[in-house]
Amino acid sequence: MALLLVLVQLAWRAWLLRDAYFFGDDLTLTGKAADTGLTLEYLLHPHAVHVMPVSLAVVWIVTALDPYNWTLAAASLVLMQAGASLAVWRMLTVVFGRRPGLLVPYAVYLFTPLTVPAFHWWAAGIQTLPFQAAIAMSVASHVTYLRRRRARDAVATCAWFLLGLGSFHVKAALAIPLVLFGITLLYFARGRPLRALRRDARALAAYALLPVLYSLLLIVQFGEVTQEARAPSGSSSPRSRPGCSA
Repeated sequence: MALLLVLVQLAWRAWLLRDAYFFGDDLTLTGKAADTGLTLEYLLHPHAVHVMPVSLAVVWIVTALDPYNWTLAAASLVLMQAGASLAVWRMLTVVFGRRPGLLVPYAVYLFTPLTVPAFHWWAAGIQTLPFQAAIAMSVASHVTYLRRRRARDAVATCAWFLLGLGSFHVKAALAIPLVLFGITLLYFARGRPLRALRRDARALAAYALLPVLYSLLLIVQFGEVTQEARAPSGSSSPRSRPGCSA
């Protein structure tokens, strides 16, 4: 039944995109992708206030296949929506177990109009949809870690966290750690938060450190871009102008 709901949602979302097209940041991102290769410099170059290599990789792939092809761009949104929807179902079943009652909140997520504006805009959708998948899978992996205490589950949580940071840095850096710490202290501490902090110190420290390191990367990248923007060109220097030499 959950899979049927997902298929209906994807058909509805595809229908919403039928008359949409590129605008705003879509055109800027596509233009930049068309002028460069899939390099680390391109992926880590800040756009507005975001360092979003995951989203930029999607833009580059779509542009490399067929620039300004809205059908292809829309297909990327539908595909990412499918991934996010399946991730949310995974989270619900891990946290609460498989039960028919989960279909109600799941249907609310699938068909809420609140997420439609971001989905309808390509530049926003390629950021928010991976973020939705990242936060859902981070929760699922972390809850599995808290129940089984396996290091690989904590590593998986960090990997999903990185996906969120790479697509929607600002919100992921704030939202995901708060959710993971809240689950640990409110639902698995059993009234002993300090004991829970000591017991899961390594995993929680990793969750706290990831956004700090990523933010440092963002600061470095913005610093380099600012220096490039402020550096005078050789042609603008007075000494380089004809007739100005001694």
